[in-house]
Amino acid sequence: MKLLLFNPFASGELIILLGIPVVIILIVLVIVPAIKKKQQSVQSFTTPADGTPYMQQAIINLPVAESNGIGTAGFVMAIIALFLSWVPVLGWILWFLGVLFSFIGIFKNPKGLAITGLILSFIGLIILLVVVSTIIGAFSTMFSPF
Repeated sequence: MKLLLFNPFASGELIILLGIPVVIILIVLVIVPAIKKKQQSVQSFTTPADGTPYMQQAIINLPVAESNGIGTAGFVMAIIALFLSWVPVLGWILWFLGVLFSFIGIFKNPKGLAITGLILSFIGLIILLVVVSTIIGAFSTMFSPF
């Protein structure tokens, strides 16, 4: 009986699978710019009683939602790692990146996606340990003399 294993180095699938997270990181961290506080300037001309016009200017600060790009990247990596945790090397790399980005994102506001990414990464760690122990068990029974 021949045991068939997935070999990601046999074709270009590994490059494609590694390229997807890199593109996602670039979209989240580079292409999506950090939102700055916007100011709206309102100008109006009024004429007092003597008839000379003068200009008034008011600056209004608009509230802007905060974003946590690194926490969002950690969340996305954790989701991808959760779905690809059965792929031996790729799952490990994505899991590590998910934990790293989510941990860094916890120290920035808002923290919601970073915390969720960290929880998903630890669920992925459990799946990762099951996959590794299954692979080790398969190899140990394949090469055992009994």
